[in-house]
Amino acid sequence: MLVAILTRETVHMAWALGFKGLIIPNGNVTVLSGMPFDNARNAACQQALDGGFSNLMFLDDDTIPPHDVIPRLLAHNLPIVSGVYYRRSPPLGLAVMLKDVKGPDGKLQGRQHVQQYQN
Repeated sequence: MLVAILTRETVHMAWALGFKGLIIPNGNVTVLSGMPFDNARNAACQQALDGGFSNLMFLDDDTIPPHDVIPRLLAHNLPIVSGVYYRRSPPLGLAVMLKDVKGPDGKLQGRQHVQQYQN
């Protein structure tokens, strides 16, 4: 397992204490900073692939999970497992992902929050 910490380089004490108590199998941690979080996530995925890790967990610097979150997520024995994150600013609610919104000319006009995901 590789735990990828995505950070803006300054964390709150509550986050630091939460991280200190986190159960991390094998203790493999990478810290990614100085780039947008979407780029950092891509870099972490590449590190996990290059390092032969079987699992990857993202831990953002504004999320304080329970100390046993990793064993609990791994216990599901599924290819992908995630915690639930709610938006803190409008539109409030559960945002599963962002979807590109294109105009009639095909140019990107913005992004829309998708509340439900369908294959």
